[in-house]
Amino acid sequence: MIPGGFDAFRYPTVEGRLVIPRLGVSYRVAFLVDTGADRTCLHPMDGIQAGIPFARLRDGVTVGGIGGQSTYYEEPAILLFADDTERQSYVYNVTVQT
Repeated sequence: MIPGGFDAFRYPTVEGRLVIPRLGVSYRVAFLVDTGADRTCLHPMDGIQAGIPFARLRDGVTVGGIGGQSTYYEEPAILLFADDTERQSYVYNVTVQT
């Protein structure tokens, strides 16, 4: 089973690692489980904690949501999740917006 739980706001999360090779980022993070989301987004405060070099981001796109519109930058990334009972890993190539 992939470890997870509920955060302070009672939102479901799973623990994993985000790797952004071009930026040299490898960051352990609790991902919000949102089955209705069209994209994987890393919000600015999480990007700061992950050590994302914002000056190296390029090709901004406008993304709209409940809170309005924001500019995000698309980066090829890898999401890694570890199954703590079967000792399996799950690896996904994604485009993350930060």
